Amino acid sequence: METLKQKSREHWEEDEIRQAGPMGVWDVVAQKLEHLLERLEKK
Repeated sequence: METLKQKSREHWEEDEIRQAGPMGVWDVVAQKLEHLLERLEKK
């Protein structure tokens, strides 16, 4: 648990994506696209 606290969020995300494989990459892309669209809709 202490190791997780020491990792930055970006580094942790990169590790999780690598472990998840190709489907994990697409999941992250979809999440980031969804967040972008939400921000654009608010403007």
